[in-house]
Amino acid sequence: MSKIMYGIDVWGLSEGWREIDKTHSRFCKKLMGIPKCAASGFAEMELGRESRRGKCIGQIVKYWCQIVHLDIEDPMKQCYEWPKRNMRVRSWALELRRATL
Repeated sequence: MSKIMYGIDVWGLSEGWREIDKTHSRFCKKLMGIPKCAASGFAEMELGRESRRGKCIGQIVKYWCQIVHLDIEDPMKQCYEWPKRNMRVRSWALELRRATL
């Protein structure tokens, strides 16, 4: 995994993946010598690379599944469960978990 995606499983999909996709696209265009104004996906397709967003989502889901399956005594699991017990915050992760149960 590249350095630019380090820790994405923790900081999530806020808006960071867009910057990652832009940077990756610029890199692919520069590598192939394509002008900056060319379509973004062209260089990535030619190099056989995929969008980083799919990779980001995969990493986040994998990390989330690890947390969900931890023992309740684990400090990481307690941090995950804390908003549910104390703040009654509804998040996409909680909604997804309820939908899968």
